[in-house]
Amino acid sequence: MGQKILMRVENFSTGYDGKHVVEGANFSLFAGEALVVLGPNGAGKSTLLKGVAGLLPVLGGRVYYRDLDEKRKVSKEPNCPTRGSQCQNSEQPKLILKDEPNYPIGASLCQNSEQPQATRIDENSEQPQATRINGSDVRQTYANSENENESGVEDSWREREISDMSPELLSKKRAVLFTERPRLEYMNCRELVSAGRYPYTGRFGILSERDEAFIVKAMERMDVLNLSEKPFRSLSDGQKQRILLARALCQDPEILILDEPASFLDIRSQIELSDLLRSLVEEDGLGIILSLHELGPARRIADRCMAMKRGHIDRIGLAEEVLKEEYLESLFDIRRGALRRYQAGSIQKHV
Repeated sequence: MGQKILMRVENFSTGYDGKHVVEGANFSLFAGEALVVLGPNGAGKSTLLKGVAGLLPVLGGRVYYRDLDEKRKVSKEPNCPTRGSQCQNSEQPKLILKDEPNYPIGASLCQNSEQPQATRIDENSEQPQATRINGSDVRQTYANSENENESGVEDSWREREISDMSPELLSKKRAVLFTERPRLEYMNCRELVSAGRYPYTGRFGILSERDEAFIVKAMERMDVLNLSEKPFRSLSDGQKQRILLARALCQDPEILILDEPASFLDIRSQIELSDLLRSLVEEDGLGIILSLHELGPARRIADRCMAMKRGHIDRIGLAEEVLKEEYLESLFDIRRGALRRYQAGSIQKHV
């Protein structure tokens, strides 16, 4: 079965106070994919992520999320064939975790497939940049994924424009984690993680047994259950990031949107975060779009990379194509050979 498109961004522009900061963005995010956004400071990475997350206004174009008519999607087999679907008469939480063998796991993008080349973007073009993936045209892949019904499931997938989605529905589709850390002087870690269930608890915020199960499973998934009663403010930066990711998982999203999640982390924590995010992609089938400055984590995490420059997408393609030394030196406007010396630890004082 082809890759499912979780998010489709079409000629999208966004910014602040009516001023365009990001313009003409076109790309798609697939299930089981990590899409890393790179670029110099001020390129518009954080603005783009906030825009597609629904936290900034749409100033042009459209953002679509995959939508599902839950009433029609009924499994005809004992085991649920698709991520997040419910088996008949099942009371299992929708969150897919390692210890739930009845749920399928996602496969990483482009595994054992023909490798497409990175695509240079014409800023004046209205065509989607991610022109090929798994050796197929993205639009055709999307059309095929809409029509496939090989798994015995009534398929009623469709897309919904972000402007037509309520905050509650949007919070069920995507979870966000930005660089601004919450100031939580008195909350312990379990209380913070439980806040991720707010789209499901109603106006009174009462947690059901199902909600409690999600909280435990999300904390187990991030290996932080032992921190449940600890004050959030007392944790290390690496532990705080795991707690915030557990809160995001409690929303049971299809998409994670992360802005510089490796910031403030030491080398060990960066490696652990990279492994965690890869496991969410490969084992849970999530689609993750994240911005990074660090090239090491980018290489470890990314299936594809999207490079931004001056508010536009400059290039998008497989990680090994976009992360080539010659292109990165052009993207960041640095002297030829400086990147290699920096990575080797011998960068000169003035480059």
